Amino acid sequence: MRDLVALFIIGVTVVWAVTANSQGPKAVGAKKSTATKTNVKKANPPKAAKKAVKKVATAKKAVKKVVKKAPAKKPTYKYPWSPRKDCTGTYGNKSKKKATKVSLDELIKNHQKYKNTYLSVTAKVGAVCPKKGCWMMLSDGKHLMRVRFKNYAFFMPTNSTGYYATVEGYGRMITVSVALARHYALDRGDKAAAAKITKPQKGVAFMADWVSMAKTLPKKKAVKKAAKKVAKKVAKVVKKPVYKYPWSPRKDCTGTYGNKSKKKATKVTLSELIKNHQKYKNTYLSVTAKVGAVCPKKGCWMMLTDGKYLMRVRFKNYAFFMPTNSTGYTATVEGYGRMITVSVALARHYALDRGDKAAAAKITKPQKGVAFMADWVNMAKSK
Repeated sequence: MRDLVALFIIGVTVVWAVTANSQGPKAVGAKKSTATKTNVKKANPPKAAKKAVKKVATAKKAVKKVVKKAPAKKPTYKYPWSPRKDCTGTYGNKSKKKATKVSLDELIKNHQKYKNTYLSVTAKVGAVCPKKGCWMMLSDGKHLMRVRFKNYAFFMPTNSTGYYATVEGYGRMITVSVALARHYALDRGDKAAAAKITKPQKGVAFMADWVSMAKTLPKKKAVKKAAKKVAKKVAKVVKKPVYKYPWSPRKDCTGTYGNKSKKKATKVTLSELIKNHQKYKNTYLSVTAKVGAVCPKKGCWMMLTDGKYLMRVRFKNYAFFMPTNSTGYTATVEGYGRMITVSVALARHYALDRGDKAAAAKITKPQKGVAFMADWVNMAKSK
């Protein structure tokens, strides 16, 4: 039985081998012939294929043209008030109402006349809320007007100061509470101004529902004159560096401190004032001299010198202070000078303020000298 099975298996194997040998060359030949036909097709493509290639090339060119003509994507900003490379453009929704064009000067002078009139005002942006762009100040070099935005619906880029804005909306006279006036002052980083606000403030305010920003105005003689005045006015409004304290050291101490009086100051030298203090007792004076020393703790006094005389200067109502590193600058002070007697205790306090313990110990009698109470100081770098 086993021999029969073995013979059967051998027979099947022989039949399979013979069959494979007889079909093998034909199969290989078939593959070769197929490959040959493919090569021929590649070498000589039919007309339909050539047309298809041309259509693809034409389509690619058309796509390139469309891509070139397509408008570039506008840059996106994290917040509506984020600084921008270019602040030009429109903000808010333009109303269908016809706006009456009026100058800032005309609106301020005749605000009652335009109380319920839909207006269009164009002026230079003097300052913008540095935190959120939720208000801006417009200036024509003579007047300032605060602009806010209807329903808090849009904001200005925080770096749009210096652009020209056309605003549309309503302007009216308002009374700003002490709290809100202080808030605005602190918004622009002016702590000294905020501290001085003790009464409600009146002024013309504007509620805009649309704003257009531009880099320049049409060249007109009136605009050129206004632009020159704006530069001076804007300097007072533009945000200044914020310091922890008013007397904190600064990289540059130049600038003005306090409030300049409308009184006309008589110019006098330090030497002349010291020699003839009785003559100038009740005269509003302007004295320029070098800063010899400043209170190192709080900048609440400074010593002026001309190389021969010294005069202590303090600041009216303790309302402002000098940077503690302003020694060496040239100061112009405006106010009143008079002869005073300084008590032993106060004289010692001044000596200890400047860190001179030895000098403080030697003070045993009241000291006489000319002192100056300033309500305005201008600091400049010494030549």
